[in-house]
Amino acid sequence: MRKMNKALALVVVVAMLLTQVFAITAFGADTFNDLEGHWAKSVVESWAKSGVVNGYEDGSFRPDNNISRAEFAKLITTVKGVTSSQSVSFTDVENGKWYTDTVK
Repeated sequence: MRKMNKALALVVVVAMLLTQVFAITAFGADTFNDLEGHWAKSVVESWAKSGVVNGYEDGSFRPDNNISRAEFAKLITTVKGVTSSQSVSFTDVENGKWYTDTVK
């Protein structure tokens, strides 16, 4: 039980940190037009070059936006190398979106 509480606490802390820093969408870039002077610029650009994160169609990354559940799921599955999926039904996940397969 104690190990599970620690693991849950770690997940919550990571989610809170990522909420303030990273935004991910289906559109890729390795440099972004809104990171100049941002404290996370080097990490974001490194992750983008590695394919861990992507930016928006307009070339922005929006590092101070909140992270969505879809974006967080994409980040975690990419970092962990998850390739298999299971069928889960979320009523708020639209079919055909860039995040559908990652979240479901």
